[in-house]
Amino acid sequence: MAFAASCNMAGTFAIASVLHEDPRYFVENSGRFRESVRYAVTRVFICRRDDGTTGTNWAGILGPLAAAGVANSHLPKDSQGVGNTFGNWGFALAISAGTNILREYWPHLNKKLGLPPMGVDSSPSIVKPGEGPASSRPSPNQR
Repeated sequence: MAFAASCNMAGTFAIASVLHEDPRYFVENSGRFRESVRYAVTRVFICRRDDGTTGTNWAGILGPLAAAGVANSHLPKDSQGVGNTFGNWGFALAISAGTNILREYWPHLNKKLGLPPMGVDSSPSIVKPGEGPASSRPSPNQR
């Protein structure tokens, strides 16, 4: 959890803000498996910028590296080192690519599993006073 928090603080917030990058993942939904996977993996290294152009995803690359460095400092002395830091960094980039692939295909999986679409509230709506079926009955003062 600390690794994820460090990665988000460094990458999603600090680096992305300074370099004017948009850290969000935008689904391409091309319909072709190979193109969708390629797009999802390249988004680890390419991002949208605040001005609408694309560029190097420095926040997505350097954020996990900073988090791996912070995590490395909390390991026992025999487990610390540059190799361990870069190994954790590579693992974090692979997890990011896998997460992007899941985001790319989640709407399709969601539909196959019969789950409600994301962003749709399936809970009962809140009825405001004076609205809904109860408001059609006369109040006790009107009888």
